[in-house]
Amino acid sequence: MKPDEEEAQSQVDWDTSDARTLYANAFHAASGREEVVLLFGQCVPAPGDQGEERLEFQERVVLNPFVAKRFAMQLQNSVRTYELTYGPLDKESLAIEPTSFHGSGTMDERARLLLDLVGKLEVVYGLEYSFKVLENTLLGNRFLVIMTKDSIRKQTNRRLLDICSQTGMPRELQDIYRENLSFAKYIHFGFEENEKSSIYKAYLEFPPKWEAEFLNKPAGADSFTLYLGFKWDASENRKRALTRYSYYPLIPPEKILDRLSNLYEGSRQRGSLEIAKGILETALGRIGYDNLLYLEVSEDNNPRRSFDINMYRAKLRLEELSPYLSAMCRHFSIPPERFHAVYDPMRSKRFGHLSGGIDREGKDFLTVYYGVEGYRKGSHNHP
Repeated sequence: MKPDEEEAQSQVDWDTSDARTLYANAFHAASGREEVVLLFGQCVPAPGDQGEERLEFQERVVLNPFVAKRFAMQLQNSVRTYELTYGPLDKESLAIEPTSFHGSGTMDERARLLLDLVGKLEVVYGLEYSFKVLENTLLGNRFLVIMTKDSIRKQTNRRLLDICSQTGMPRELQDIYRENLSFAKYIHFGFEENEKSSIYKAYLEFPPKWEAEFLNKPAGADSFTLYLGFKWDASENRKRALTRYSYYPLIPPEKILDRLSNLYEGSRQRGSLEIAKGILETALGRIGYDNLLYLEVSEDNNPRRSFDINMYRAKLRLEELSPYLSAMCRHFSIPPERFHAVYDPMRSKRFGHLSGGIDREGKDFLTVYYGVEGYRKGSHNHP
């Protein structure tokens, strides 16, 4: 067979126009000599006061053993990618919506609005908290909601665009969001309070296809857009930004450090670089660099240059990074009592990822993300 004939045969055009989406929370697998059978469906309460649940299987998929093996390998890779991005799935534990705003008091009505809108989607979602540190400033009212697009069972695009509209996303950003929504695999919504205002955020995360694209290129030599971020002021949405997150697959540690040094080049505040290096080296003491996600962040028409390093796979607790977090506090002149008010209640939470660099106003910053937890729709009694 000729090389171009092989290439032509390897290209597959998937037609999903008639595909049916089933959100399954129950499954069963069985096998015989000639086939593997997968059953998918729902676990629902039994009628009356029987105190038990009933499984309703709605789809049966039959595979030959060779296809089943390939499917199992692909499923394992997908779970690995999920855990690499959002943290290990150690146990299935779903709370009924958030009960506190870690280390920062109650939520205001704008944060509550976003969580109420997400709750109406009736999906399981992850909730990740973070705190951001700048000179003389520690911001703890921040969270990020994470879900799969396929888990939204009806009128997916319209319902997501409704959330964007009801939280005031500018029309120009809505148009870009709509244009790219069909390519996204994961959906994120976020909220943060800063020194001056409150910010809404929306992210589209695209499926990673770098394995084939970069197979024959040097590690870390290329990047691609993994996320698009849409950010706007909750009170004055003319203040907005479109953010691109470029992912550098399998970039080795020495190149990460080189790129971090370049990001801070010319900055008088090099202390953040040393803190980032220390946290990175601690994570690498647990895992190989192939278990990290290194991204760089850019926005048009402003001086922002920053990074994000996802280290969930290292399974570090925040308290294991205490020396670096204390150094962060000193570097940014944060009073110890202010830092510990945020840090102490969540010191046992799992560390997720670190972002930092120079923000759009030219300020040095570091942000610590931690503790993704699963939630489902409940009584909407947010704090």
